[in-house]
Amino acid sequence: PVLFTAPDGAVWLFHTSQPGGRQDECEIVARVSYDGGESFGSARRIGDFRGIFVRQPLRLGPAGEWLLPGFRCVTPVAGRWTGDNDTAVMLVSRDQGQSWQANEVPDSLGAVHMNPVAPRAGTTPAFFRDRYAEWVKRSISTDGGLTWTAPLPTDLPNNNSSVQAVRLEDGRIAMVLNPVSAAQ
Repeated sequence: PVLFTAPDGAVWLFHTSQPGGRQDECEIVARVSYDGGESFGSARRIGDFRGIFVRQPLRLGPAGEWLLPGFRCVTPVAGRWTGDNDTAVMLVSRDQGQSWQANEVPDSLGAVHMNPVAPRAGTTPAFFRDRYAEWVKRSISTDGGLTWTAPLPTDLPNNNSSVQAVRLEDGRIAMVLNPVSAAQ
């Protein structure tokens, strides 16, 4: 689940709901609280997507857009979902969560759980876990998080475990990760 306090003070809870363990058929659901999280309204589906999971915090874009990182569970042409074809997306709402579009992260096969960090000097980095258990991957946005470059490997090993990164006050980035790869 992902919690977000909107600029108007409403607390949004986003989560995924999947039928019978089929990640490629999951839906994103939101519930909204107008009393500081004491109670939440009924669940409603956001967007017209299937197979997109959310895990990382929602951020505001340069013009107040809501940016919710996700990863798409892609079903192969033949057979069931395996995780081998998953890609990254940035979900964008320009009307405070009423409608959404999915902006694909180019060439992001295997890069999941996108974790953008605060921008610096007009550049926003995002870090990803690697489905193929090799390296933490990194992508860059120069438009406040609306579009992204293809994720490239960093020199940090990854064993297909999630990563979490934040920008510190002095500008450095701190990351929690499991620093091993399948090759180690």
